Amino acid sequence: MRPLLSVTLKGSANDIAEAWRTANFDFETRIGKGAFIQKFLPLLARGFFDIPNGTSARGDFRMKGNHYATGFRVNALRGWLGAKADVDLDRETYALKAVAHAFPLGRFLPGYGLGDFSGTLQGAGRHFDLFSAMSSLEAKAQVDHLVASGQTFSGLSLKASSRRGQVEVDFTSNNALLEANVSAAVATSKLRSIAAKPRVGVEKWMLEKPPCAL
Repeated sequence: MRPLLSVTLKGSANDIAEAWRTANFDFETRIGKGAFIQKFLPLLARGFFDIPNGTSARGDFRMKGNHYATGFRVNALRGWLGAKADVDLDRETYALKAVAHAFPLGRFLPGYGLGDFSGTLQGAGRHFDLFSAMSSLEAKAQVDHLVASGQTFSGLSLKASSRRGQVEVDFTSNNALLEANVSAAVATSKLRSIAAKPRVGVEKWMLEKPPCAL
């Protein structure tokens, strides 16, 4: 008989209160029965969130001074979701990459008309203040497959870049339901005012019913 929940954590941490602190941890968990986890959720959240039986996850966490890195992979039903993140508080750099393949969003968020999701999200930047002249950011999101309210979406991409207060955003949809491109250039001043110049082009719109909003 499989356990309702199993958790394994291995690792060590040293000199946590010092600037030269280090930590290395690896974890692994498996949920035999999602209903068992439901009992620990607030009553209002139980109808909005669920975990499929047999969901498993493994990952790691690393720390060296103010440099942090983590990665994990979640396996659920026939799909999976993996992510890696890295942040250095001293250098003010950060990076993130997440990939999903047939991840059953609808089983985790029941009642919203969602199905499986496949796609990627990645980004990297320097300096946490996007208004700073020294900041930079490159980000990209791609939807390869998403089922929402009976509609199947694919070929969706969003790109964003920011350098020295100049931000450019580009959204593209290339599928049987919608062919469109929306882009915008945003300039920020030292007073943190924003001026935007959007450009919109729609070639085809065939969406019969909009997806439910979360």
